[in-house]
Amino acid sequence: MATADGSIDGETASGSIYISTGQSYGESSASGSVHIESGESVLGPGGSISIRAKPGAIGDGGSVDVTAGNTNGLSSKGGSMTISAGEGTNDDEGDGGFGGTLTLSGGFANGRARINTGGDSILRGGDGEYNS
Repeated sequence: MATADGSIDGETASGSIYISTGQSYGESSASGSVHIESGESVLGPGGSISIRAKPGAIGDGGSVDVTAGNTNGLSSKGGSMTISAGEGTNDDEGDGGFGGTLTLSGGFANGRARINTGGDSILRGGDGEYNS
């Protein structure tokens, strides 16, 4: 699925793609979910998913926002978020599986003033079965 390019004269933006489920109005009925997943491979590597915002030639680059749902309900909690690298599930004693790498990087600052700092990163490493 793709949209048309914008015009060369800069008067027309490229199209947007919006995927949304409908609202729910019942107290016990949740609104629809959106699932994006790659196919499983029986013998080869699994499929990848890439989500990327493109750069702006003059203005700011595009942002990627991933936000769990808010709630206004009594005794309710906001939606949780989990970002996990893949598990190496082979338990061979000689050369079992390795956990996938999770890379979280703050943005690079190209400004030459001391106040121009790169973006922060906060990350907690994963635990292992026999080490922590």
